[in-house]
Amino acid sequence: MRDLGYPAPSWGSVLELGCGSGRVTRHFSDVAGATQGEFWGVDINESSIIWCQQHLTPPFKFAPCSTLPHLPFEDGQFGFVYATSVFSHISEMATSWLLELRRTLRPGGHLFITIMDQSYIRRVQESSLDHWTTQLVRDRADDLQQLGITASMLSIGRASKDAMVYYDRSYVLETWGQFLEIVDVREDAFDFQTAIVLRK
Repeated sequence: MRDLGYPAPSWGSVLELGCGSGRVTRHFSDVAGATQGEFWGVDINESSIIWCQQHLTPPFKFAPCSTLPHLPFEDGQFGFVYATSVFSHISEMATSWLLELRRTLRPGGHLFITIMDQSYIRRVQESSLDHWTTQLVRDRADDLQQLGITASMLSIGRASKDAMVYYDRSYVLETWGQFLEIVDVREDAFDFQTAIVLRK
């Protein structure tokens, strides 16, 4: 974010959606001390939140959330909100979640979201990784080729919280760009996923 002219000291309070057991959060310990606000993480897995509260507080704060797009925070509370590999599992109400994150952002605040798009699919197919997600992409290659042609998104395992959701990038930029300013698009930002950076 620094190279986009939005360095950490200007963020104020920060929110991570889908913090899990803090595998990303913990790398922000220096930022948590430098910002002029609070650093929150939320997740639907209550046991992960309890673990984070026991091991990562302070400097971070944590709260449980549900799969419904409603967070226990004030309007405009955060200057920076991020969600790494979260929208890649939201097969329902993705736009509603985007609007809820926008609600919590202050004017000028930034949102960083990673998605699995055509770039992700191509990078996975080219890789030599031996992982079930790699095999899933290869097994469903014919379906995934329809992104941007007959499908704007594809959810595999839709009924599960572990659903894998793939997006047509053009659709994401067009849809999300109606609600927030698109600042940047970064391929290979997180485990081959593409990052969309937006500003309120």
